[in-house]
Amino acid sequence: MTKINSNNANPGRPTSSDVFFIIFLVCVLSLLGWLGSLAYKEGMKTEVTKHNGEAWANWFSEVSHERFSENYPTMQCAGISTTHSDIHTWGECLTFVTANEPTLANLTNPFSTEPLAFVSKCDKEDRSCLVQ
Repeated sequence: MTKINSNNANPGRPTSSDVFFIIFLVCVLSLLGWLGSLAYKEGMKTEVTKHNGEAWANWFSEVSHERFSENYPTMQCAGISTTHSDIHTWGECLTFVTANEPTLANLTNPFSTEPLAFVSKCDKEDRSCLVQ
């Protein structure tokens, strides 16, 4: 015959170690939810950046075939000019496109929520173009 231990004053009730474990479990699950939320937000920033790049790639692929035609509508971005004294630079085209092309004008940097910034070259020594 087995003897029932009568030292437990509250049978069926959680002990202090049970309460500690439940509190610890709730804290870990809360931390996991918070970290998941942060990871999701960072992932969405990456997706927006990818979308921005795709928008530029689509625009370049659409206009690249037409740029060298005589009647190209956007003269700032034309590959040839009607008068050979008129030479257009990428800066003129960029200014025109970012102001007038609806799919490119509203693009923002998801990490700073500012409009996209374009630099003349990629130089790891020049930190002036980075968002602080």
